[in-house]
Amino acid sequence: MAALTEDHIEQVLIQEFVELGYQYLNGLDISPGGSAPEREYHEVVLRARLQSAIARLNPTYPPKPRKKPCAKYSAATAPTCTRTTTSFTSTSPKVWTWNIDSPLLQERGGG
Repeated sequence: MAALTEDHIEQVLIQEFVELGYQYLNGLDISPGGSAPEREYHEVVLRARLQSAIARLNPTYPPKPRKKPCAKYSAATAPTCTRTTTSFTSTSPKVWTWNIDSPLLQERGGG
C-alpha cells in the first residue's frame, strides 16, 4: 500500500470543497505575477475575500466595526487557527466571521 502523503490529503480535501461548491484557486495563480494576483507572498489571508465575507455575514453592521476582525485575522499572532479564532471571538463576539448554522452563506465559487 502506498504511503499517505501531505499532498494526497491536500488533494482529497480540495476535491471535497470543490464538490461542496467552493472555488479552488491555485496559489501560484493568486500570487504576485500570477494570472489573477490577490496577495503578496507573505500574506496568508486573502484580505479582499475576508472583507467581502464579513460584510455578507453582517449586512446590518456599518463598515467600521467590520474592519476590526479583518485586521485581526490578517495579523494573526497565535500559532494555530483555533487559537486565533478563540482569541478573536472572545474579544469581538458580535461580528460574525463564520456562520456555523448556515455554511452556505460562506464564500463559495463565483461569490
